Amino acid sequence: MSLRANLRLELSKKLRKITLKYNTFEKVTFDEYLITSLAQHCKSDADAFQYIDDITGEGSLNGHFKKLYANIAKFTKEQRESILQTSMFPVLKIDESNAYEYYPQLNISVFNKNVYMYDIRELPDEEIANLLLVNEKVLECNIITTKETDNAEPYDVYFDDNGNITVRIQKKQIKINSRLFESILVKEPVPIEKYNGIIHTHADGSGWIMLNNSVVNNLFETTKYFYENGNHCLIRNENIRCTEVARLSGLYICRQTFINYEGNSGICKKALSVVWKNGNSSFKPTLIEKLLRNVDEDDAVKYINSIYEHTYSIPKEVASFIIELLRKGKRDGWSSNVLTQVMKHCPNRDYSIIYSANQDVPFTIEQLLLIDKNILSEKHFKQVEEYLADLNKMKDTIKGIIGDIASSGLREKVKNLKSDKKTKRFSKLCNQLIGHVDKDLNDANKRETEQWLKDALELKDLAEVMRQRLQG
Repeated sequence: MSLRANLRLELSKKLRKITLKYNTFEKVTFDEYLITSLAQHCKSDADAFQYIDDITGEGSLNGHFKKLYANIAKFTKEQRESILQTSMFPVLKIDESNAYEYYPQLNISVFNKNVYMYDIRELPDEEIANLLLVNEKVLECNIITTKETDNAEPYDVYFDDNGNITVRIQKKQIKINSRLFESILVKEPVPIEKYNGIIHTHADGSGWIMLNNSVVNNLFETTKYFYENGNHCLIRNENIRCTEVARLSGLYICRQTFINYEGNSGICKKALSVVWKNGNSSFKPTLIEKLLRNVDEDDAVKYINSIYEHTYSIPKEVASFIIELLRKGKRDGWSSNVLTQVMKHCPNRDYSIIYSANQDVPFTIEQLLLIDKNILSEKHFKQVEEYLADLNKMKDTIKGIIGDIASSGLREKVKNLKSDKKTKRFSKLCNQLIGHVDKDLNDANKRETEQWLKDALELKDLAEVMRQRLQG
């Protein structure tokens, strides 16, 4: 087993600045070469200064040459000889640009992202110079601590079957003993009693983090979860977030992975059970539709009936999926209430497939008229026939009244009578009814036909009044 967990450790760190003094070499100037030669060959400083006075007098070069001589006179005879031989002049370099981090608990140094298993400060000056890629002879090396921290930070920690613990610093794994690990590990009380899943005693792989109070509370801030194989599964719109919990050497850790709904029928069925338990209003319709599409049809019908049995509306996304199943031929097991709600979303042409799925759906007579007569029950067939007979009887009555008035010429004769409220009403009804019967009456529904009949009966009564006036 190899386990990697991201844990917070209180590792002390010291930032140490390196100051390196050494000579580098530059092409010698004429002045430097002249004075070096003077210092190398004069028997005394007095002779050198006398020579400078002789060649410069009281000019500005006098002070410049004497100052230059004072510096060069400090060099050894070998250094001056080297300048004369190579024409290269030593220049003091003070480099303060380098620093490294030292971990005292681990006794390691980190410099330029490389880990060294010792404190760089303990190295000889020449080795420190080599580390800094300085090839010159070191005159002085000074290392001071500029900052000390012991803040808790996240580190990747590795565990193996042999009880070994290593912590990753940069790209290197540093072995630490268990006692040190326990002393630097940042722990906090964990309300593990909230977790009803399995706490694994075996864990491997990567992605593990410390189980803390925040993580546990996040698991239970909603009731949209279930346990699968002992692991906490949170239902999300895009997928399932699965959380594994393990205990290792008294340390609670966890890892979160994600499971897609597609192709995971078992997961989707458990999620649908949670939807039913919590109520569908807590979940987006698009999520419910996605879950239903990833279980077999029989299970889909069962869950739809359970979730929507006592509701008065079904989201259009779910309704469209139900209609899709019905059209594919899935007609068994549907709740009448579910299909009643689906009726609100489907076109008239689908009334027949809903009827064939469940005849207990409360169809109106107008809806029954749109269903294939060949699949109607005896009861509904009789209702339709009686309705149509009654409707046709009303239409025949209307046609008879209008036909009598049209053939009698009464409409034209009334124009000779004195206009009043009744004559105006008579003429208006004639205009509304005569001439529109053949065009509109045959297609009129019962409500429209009843209004036509009411108008026709009123017209019939007014016609009798008009005839009496014409005779009088």
